[in-house]
Amino acid sequence: RQAFAAVVSDQPTQAQAWWGLGLVESEREHIRAARRLLAQALAHDPLLSKASAELAAAETLAGDTRAASQLLDELLAREPANYVALTARGIGQLQTGQAREALANFMKAGLIEPRYARAWLYSGIAFYQLGERQRAVEAFARAAELDPRDPAPHQIESVVHEDALQ
Repeated sequence: RQAFAAVVSDQPTQAQAWWGLGLVESEREHIRAARRLLAQALAHDPLLSKASAELAAAETLAGDTRAASQLLDELLAREPANYVALTARGIGQLQTGQAREALANFMKAGLIEPRYARAWLYSGIAFYQLGERQRAVEAFARAAELDPRDPAPHQIESVVHEDALQ
């Protein structure tokens, strides 16, 4: 955060730095701040795909399906292999009970970028919703391995074990 803020301070029109600040806030699910910072990135570079994808992910996490769908439709039309956008679309599908469709998007994102922890985390949730507990636990383990500082894979996995009375 400090490094990105330093760049923004020196170069206020640097879209990549605004995206970096927005990414940090989005990953922490600080949606208001993420929206504001990612909007700044897009104001400086409207075609910065990673800012559009991360803004769509933030909107999805916030439950604004209309805004997220519009961003995702535009972005995936331009870049069908954008793994962040595919993951955001999958999260939205999970929220509407479409676990199989969501899993397909997470798997596609995982093929494009196998080190993207968010896709693994949410694929674990999709597996769990589909009744595949072992595959869910494996996906959570992979997410935890890829992002060792993120407590979410461990927390969600504990719910899976608790649900099974393990």
